[in-house]
Amino acid sequence: MASDGRAPSIADAPLQTGVSTGFRAAAGRLERLFEAERDQLPLWLPVGLGLGIAAWFALPNQSGWTAFLLAAGAFFFTFLGARETRWGRALAIFALMAALGCALIWWKAEQASAPRLERARMAEFTAEVESFTRVPAKDHVRLVLAPAEASGLPPRLRVNVPEAEAAGIESGATIRLRAWLMPPPQMAVPGAYDFARVAWFQGLGGTGRAVGEVEMVAPPQGQGF
Repeated sequence: MASDGRAPSIADAPLQTGVSTGFRAAAGRLERLFEAERDQLPLWLPVGLGLGIAAWFALPNQSGWTAFLLAAGAFFFTFLGARETRWGRALAIFALMAALGCALIWWKAEQASAPRLERARMAEFTAEVESFTRVPAKDHVRLVLAPAEASGLPPRLRVNVPEAEAAGIESGATIRLRAWLMPPPQMAVPGAYDFARVAWFQGLGGTGRAVGEVEMVAPPQGQGF
């Protein structure tokens, strides 16, 4: 009881809540932990970078990648508010590295991307054989082709040719063929093989199969008919 008969005022007393007390205690424990591990903290930089790269591969599309970057940015600025502490600085840098990892692989993927078919179509064209791979189990050969610029097709295609039509074809040869072409297919079910992603990194703009005879226009350089 105050001397003037009124109850004592608590207006000027510091507010002590369970939340603030708990936060300070947690922050103190984090600070001690990060201080004890300060020599190991730089080793987490490549982990953060790898986390961002893994997130790009795990998330399905641009919306997911953008959401990850926004979340990493939010964590960065949140922890940056505690930059006077070792744990605040460390976690802010980790979030920044995760964002950089995702942004870096996204940029590299855009650099590696190539024009691709928009829809399935039949095409007759001349192309140089970049690579030649036999697939005995399916009785065909797999060609990676570089169509002539005048064809209006993407610069690289993967076409399967029946073994019987592939006689004499080698890498470096120029051939003329008719083929049913389509855009690189997406994965059939979640977690399945994603050829579209593989094609993206290999610069393949389409895939398909030869229809009818394959004509040899020119053998590899240095060889004659």
